[in-house]
Amino acid sequence: MDKISVLSKIIHVDELSILIENILKKMDLKEIKRLSEDIIVATQRTPLEARKLCFVNTLTELDGKVKEIKAVINKLDIKYDTIYIVTSNRKLTDYFKRWIKSKFTENQFEFWSSKEVIDKIDSHYSDFWGHNDAFIKSYEEYYTKNIKKESDLRKILKLDKNIDKQLDMFIEPNIYTFEEDREAERLVRVKIKRENITNGGSYVISGEAGTGKTTLLKEIGSAIINLNHNSNNKSIPILIKANDIHNANCSLKNAFEEILLKTFKSFDLDNIYK
Repeated sequence: MDKISVLSKIIHVDELSILIENILKKMDLKEIKRLSEDIIVATQRTPLEARKLCFVNTLTELDGKVKEIKAVINKLDIKYDTIYIVTSNRKLTDYFKRWIKSKFTENQFEFWSSKEVIDKIDSHYSDFWGHNDAFIKSYEEYYTKNIKKESDLRKILKLDKNIDKQLDMFIEPNIYTFEEDREAERLVRVKIKRENITNGGSYVISGEAGTGKTTLLKEIGSAIINLNHNSNNKSIPILIKANDIHNANCSLKNAFEEILLKTFKSFDLDNIYK
């Protein structure tokens, strides 16, 4: 795999920031926050001290006087023990390092070019290479973890491990749609596969209690995530329950955002809707 090429496909700075945020989590830094599309702050705790770190992320080649980076650092409202300048680009010259240090003599700087980013991914976040879309990967992990939460049935019954495993089995249900038979002037039932739903369209799923409607919806979401791995056009599955809509004052948009904001920041939402 050409890892440099994978990084070069990151075309928005918020994608790079999410990637760096995930790396920092894997490095066990604390109090990690994305303050904006290009700024992350974190705390590095040691037995002796808690060091405040700031990561300034950019897609720009850093080979000269980059006014945008200088402006970003000027806006930082507190003093950080170390400021990291991070770029997904290979070009991060000694000239730029000297220049930025000369402008902020009271700050300590560290620099990550694509080489250092790749080293950090390899050391702490290697499963990124199997997906290479940092922007939605965190959400996919949240979705997968959320649908596997212990059900009320498991909590109540405290089942044996062997029985508990069987609850994770998915038996493909029989799914039918109703289509109009114009000659007979009536609706006929046509069997379809789950992939028909996964590949697009709008459906209402109806069935008797206990026939697996919720399980089917969860599996459709998981299938969408699997499709994302080999597709340029990614999709985000959002499983909304009735109480989610109720808690969002009956606003579907608010219900969407309440779920999305558990992983993303408010400034990510425009990108998601696009």
